[in-house]
Amino acid sequence: MPDFANLLRDPAFSLMSMTRAINIVPNQYGMVNDMNLFGLEPVSNNNIGIEFYEGMLNLVPSRPRGGTPTASKTGKRKIRTFPLFYYPLIDTITADELQSVRGFGGMAPATMTDLMLRKTMAMRAKFDQTREYIKCCALTGKIYDANGSDLLLNIYNEFGITRETVNFNLNVNSTNITSKCRELSRAIEDNLKGEVSTSIFALVSPEFFDGLINHPNVEKFYMNYVGALALIQNQASLRRFTMGDITFQEYRGRASYYDSETEATTTKLFIPEGDGIAFPVGTRDAFSEYCGPANRLDAVNMPGQMLYANQYPSEDGSAITIKMEMSNLALLKRPDLVYELKGE
Repeated sequence: MPDFANLLRDPAFSLMSMTRAINIVPNQYGMVNDMNLFGLEPVSNNNIGIEFYEGMLNLVPSRPRGGTPTASKTGKRKIRTFPLFYYPLIDTITADELQSVRGFGGMAPATMTDLMLRKTMAMRAKFDQTREYIKCCALTGKIYDANGSDLLLNIYNEFGITRETVNFNLNVNSTNITSKCRELSRAIEDNLKGEVSTSIFALVSPEFFDGLINHPNVEKFYMNYVGALALIQNQASLRRFTMGDITFQEYRGRASYYDSETEATTTKLFIPEGDGIAFPVGTRDAFSEYCGPANRLDAVNMPGQMLYANQYPSEDGSAITIKMEMSNLALLKRPDLVYELKGE
């Protein structure tokens, strides 16, 4: 049996090497993660201060040359401090997992490197799923813990803003869905107030999406859309539909949560049944994901990484603990740009 204490001193298993390796692995989960909607911003502490200005855009009137220029109004300034939330995860490699066990997919004995890689990749997948969940929560303005009930942050309460909702009334055959889309897109455009946007996107539950494409005033447009898309791309994206200025995407994000106290496992839908979220894409600074330093002395006051990975042996030499951690805050900095959608 190899000397694991010496093996773990190899630079490949150091905090820096493992952290670098785990951060270059492509994202393994989630549509919101893949959209790159939330720009990643490293910070060197566990709190961030956000300055908000009630932006005022006014036409600039002409003045005689040499006359008094018009004074620019920048709006009222608001400053808020938000904590980064800490997410640690550990796994262990025991002697029994290596003793007389063949490696995955072969006959050779399992190696420490193989097992370490397999476990860190499984842990990375859990963090990818967690970041997807956090970003979906951020889009609603309310960040919940993994159990889905403990509220960590309500951005609407922080800034005294009421969340806007558009009800599409999909259960009413006479509803003018085109008019609803115009109402929504105009409201978002009016609220940009100096921000930019390339388009409007809506993540909707399967129930909302089915109600939309099967609505009497939408069904023929959807069939034409799918047919045209099939001709252009040789395949139809049946779960995405653009109507007016809004692209509706069916979203089925979900994850399981295990409660160690009750030993019960529950499934959390990232978007509730029958609902949706509409928001602008292509913005400059409406959405941000902040990452802070690890809870380690050698990471104090250093710019944060998205994830950290490290390992350390047990005192009796019977196991090795793998630890991954992240300090994270996905923040909706322009809550007035995101609308809740109701199907009924």
